[in-house]
Amino acid sequence: MIVRLKLLGMMLLASLLAACNHSTYPEIEQQTDFIASVNIQEPSLDFIDKNGKQLAIWPLSEAYSGATLIDDDRILLYGHELDHADLIQLSTGERIAEINTGEGTTNALYDADTKLVYLANSWTNTITAYDIDGNEHAKQKTGKYPMSMLRYEQQLFVVNFKDTTLSVLDAKTLQKRADWKIPASSNGLLAVRDELWIGGHGSGSTPNDAVVRLDIHSGKMLEKFKLPMMPIAFLEQHDEIYVLSHGENILHKLDVHGKEISSEEVGANPFALASFAGHIVVAGYDDHKIYWTDGTSVERSQTVGAGPFQLLVREK
Repeated sequence: MIVRLKLLGMMLLASLLAACNHSTYPEIEQQTDFIASVNIQEPSLDFIDKNGKQLAIWPLSEAYSGATLIDDDRILLYGHELDHADLIQLSTGERIAEINTGEGTTNALYDADTKLVYLANSWTNTITAYDIDGNEHAKQKTGKYPMSMLRYEQQLFVVNFKDTTLSVLDAKTLQKRADWKIPASSNGLLAVRDELWIGGHGSGSTPNDAVVRLDIHSGKMLEKFKLPMMPIAFLEQHDEIYVLSHGENILHKLDVHGKEISSEEVGANPFALASFAGHIVVAGYDDHKIYWTDGTSVERSQTVGAGPFQLLVREK
């Protein structure tokens, strides 16, 4: 009897320790629209509604460096220095799966058409596709340090940051279709009609100061136009293209031909922008704020967690 009680006590303790290792976060109601700031200096998530009201803060228990939304009620959290990614249900705040990714995850992208989650890995130089439950579906080698990804029609475009190639993969099988020549240290992708726009960060003392436009079917370079400095994030809204110049804290508004309409200084060391509730929202990494703009000028700002690096939007 004493042995049995000791065994039950040990099992209970193990259960409690396991529960402590995986936090339960505040619930996010499934019908609520939000923009979420993924903060990485002190890992956390801020969930904010269309009026700027803070819905919840998730203080994250591990060194996550990015996230992606999966359908309406799941979020995948990953980290470059972590050997796994965690799938969390938003409406319960509970972890529902762990994916053994190995260290080196640089980016994640969910595609609603294929129902696949693509993870880029800089250590193995691979793209791996998982289903929405975290089961591996396919894997493919790429160039060095795959990072930016874009799914367009039946293809997955992958920018290899420490290489001079863009990998073109089949979106379902990940079979390689082509490698296209691009500038070194490229970063950021956008499909604009029959074109692929690519930005860049640069490396060392040579920052990128241009956007490259490729034919999206052949990879042929159509134009390379100046847009200093470090144009790393893109967004299309109502036939207008927004480009965030990370190195100069500038939000550019362009037409679909690359002609500048306006520009506005916004944020401190901004990395991300998103469209939400009729606004263009920019994340300022150094000043720990998100900025609500009308696309031309700043309307208001609000403080979020330390180091907002990414913005996620759920809007039905």
